[in-house]
Amino acid sequence: MKEASTRSLSAESQVSLRVTPVSAGGDQPAVRFDSKSEERPFTVAVTKEQARDIGRFLYTEVDIVALVKCDEEGFIESGTLVSFEPVTDGGSTSAWRSWYAHHASAWDSIADVESELGRGRDE
Repeated sequence: MKEASTRSLSAESQVSLRVTPVSAGGDQPAVRFDSKSEERPFTVAVTKEQARDIGRFLYTEVDIVALVKCDEEGFIESGTLVSFEPVTDGGSTSAWRSWYAHHASAWDSIADVESELGRGRDE
């Protein structure tokens, strides 16, 4: 009679992480990442197109969403990249200006914003 395997099966989880890609490509395309939130570098499978796209951002921070499996110690042992987005160096001021230009620039044409909002200083 065979003994049942005592090795636990790893469940797949979706994670969002800020990472730095350190290598990309290969016969079976993959990307190796370093992350301040992970103790060890890890590798995830990617499509050829994703490998080309993320290769432009080697050694710079990107935000990723990936489906991963972790080992018994909680380290990422494998995974698949879902999406990534470069981290912009513009900082929060640039982000707010970009948001404002796209969503609220109509306010620029109002001469007296407080009056428009009904916040006159007459008391």
